[in-house]
Amino acid sequence: EPWEWDHVRLEGVRHVPLADLPQRVNEFDRATSIVVLCHRGQRSLLARQILAAAGLRARSLTGGIDAWAAEIDPFASAVYQTRFPGITNLGDVTRVDWQGVDDVDVLAFGSPCQPFSVAGRRRGLDDPRGQLALVALEVVGRLRPRWILLENVVGLLSCRSGADFATLLGKMADLGYSVGWRILDAQYFGVPQRRRRLFVVGCLGH
Repeated sequence: EPWEWDHVRLEGVRHVPLADLPQRVNEFDRATSIVVLCHRGQRSLLARQILAAAGLRARSLTGGIDAWAAEIDPFASAVYQTRFPGITNLGDVTRVDWQGVDDVDVLAFGSPCQPFSVAGRRRGLDDPRGQLALVALEVVGRLRPRWILLENVVGLLSCRSGADFATLLGKMADLGYSVGWRILDAQYFGVPQRRRRLFVVGCLGH
């Protein structure tokens, strides 16, 4: 039956309330296109966990699906597997054979913040940890995603008088990306703490 969600009317869609999902998850198979529509992140996470337990993966409202991650920290990896169940962790980003990795439309990445943070020594791209941002851009050059998203501490803007940030922007431009950036504070996005972070968004082409 047609299902109305806010102003959207969807034909031929089964609406399964979250409370009924555990009992009705066997109605789906791997060929079923599943979209999670939740106003709150915790409910969306719960729905994804229920589906993952049944061997199913769900798309977001925009049709996106998480493809893979590359993380070596055990705690960060555990958090990622909890929030995005069933997603492949490729491990050390410097040792991945990218020829065998699925292409993506959006590639989000970052690097350890200590080299750029005002609380650290600020060696920037001279620090092996900071150089992982350059490694990530090498991956961008191989996979050529339509969109890229870089996140790091605000100190990246001023590290070494802005030279490191200019280097990263220059490499993005050399790869064909038009970029923009903005500082966002987590306290204005439902998180009970003040945490300012720099976000750089790039689009392939103009």
